[in-house]
Amino acid sequence: MKQAYLFITILLITSCKSNNSESIQHSKDDGPTVKQLDKAEKVDLIHEEPIIDKAEPIDALPIHGEMNDSLVQKYYPGITDTIIDLRIKASDKIEINPGKGIIVSMFYNSGTFEQMFLCTHNTELKLIDNIYIGKATMFDITSHTIEFDIVDSNTMSFDHVDWGYVEKKIDTIGSKSYNISISEQGKMRRIIR
Repeated sequence: MKQAYLFITILLITSCKSNNSESIQHSKDDGPTVKQLDKAEKVDLIHEEPIIDKAEPIDALPIHGEMNDSLVQKYYPGITDTIIDLRIKASDKIEINPGKGIIVSMFYNSGTFEQMFLCTHNTELKLIDNIYIGKATMFDITSHTIEFDIVDSNTMSFDHVDWGYVEKKIDTIGSKSYNISISEQGKMRRIIR
């Protein structure tokens, strides 16, 4: 009887060891373990935005396109601090080259309007300077439009026009024009025309 009990105990221990080694080997063949998955998930949570490859074209940078609040705070810090009505936040690259790798962008807060900020960044995507351009609005008795053009490698021109009713017709009721020059260091200056 003691021998039978001892034989069954040894058989159970051996069986458990072989099942255990099979399950370990099985999990290695199947893919990552639970601990490895936990580590991978933590890494993915840290990288909420794409990793920038230096070889990528400038248009693929995370400072362009539609942005969430954390990207705005990272790449356009302080710009939206005084805006009460934040809606769709995005930016477009401006094809101008003032020199020394300066990146020029137009940052927008859009809804039924477009608030515009001209911004410069360095090659590390740090904000250097910004100028509030204004708020373009849709026509509702009056409207305000903003148009801009590139003059040369470091200058842009801006035209603001106010529209409204003049003798029962929609016409210009006000306007202003100016240029903005951008230095090789990314600093901007408004020049009235």
